[in-house]
Amino acid sequence: MVEIYKYKHIIWDWNGTIFNDVEYSRRIINRILKDRNTPEITIEKYRSVFTYPLKKYYEKLKLDISDNKWKLIDEEFTKTYEERKLFCELYFRAREVLNIISQIGKTQFLISTVSQTTLEKMVIHFHLTEYFEEIYGIENKNYIECKLANANKLLCDLNCKKGEVLYIGDTLHDWEVACKLGVDLLLIADGHQNIHLLQQTGSKVINSLDQFYHYLILYQNLINKYENPYEK
Repeated sequence: MVEIYKYKHIIWDWNGTIFNDVEYSRRIINRILKDRNTPEITIEKYRSVFTYPLKKYYEKLKLDISDNKWKLIDEEFTKTYEERKLFCELYFRAREVLNIISQIGKTQFLISTVSQTTLEKMVIHFHLTEYFEEIYGIENKNYIECKLANANKLLCDLNCKKGEVLYIGDTLHDWEVACKLGVDLLLIADGHQNIHLLQQTGSKVINSLDQFYHYLILYQNLINKYENPYEK
């Protein structure tokens, strides 16, 4: 497990890390596959093939991506996703984890490939605004470039040592971002990619936010015991 005490700042990914839209995303892509007479996928298959860039993901699903048709697929996916995204929920223990990290004095930031406007609305909807110093969504469809650019801007604004930052995500793309930033990484294998893919990065990988929550409770109890040594 990560040594949470040594970090000043926590950078969170949103989709598949705090916000559980994995099954919802699978259902949407299955509708797209079905409409194109292409075999639908299980949740296990979804987690094994999902990747960035999205063009590569659609190609893995045997969809026709010639002549930029993948962009039409992506537009269809995004349109459907927007319609019912708020029916998805936060991961179990997400709110508790954010609260504990805030209580132990760490500043938290949110970075996502979701549009800035949508991300802000979702954070407000789930009453999470108080936990984040800043949130960074994207302004165009260049998912990878925008997310990395936002992360770089955040690091410059913080003006801190890279060893003081922990990035938490759920995909190989999060690993790539963390590597380019030069910051530490924790991957959660309950999101859009499976544990076997995540472990190949050599990064620290945990099963769920619930596991992280129990670690944080132990850490918080140790702090309380140190600060109040005579309490029983």
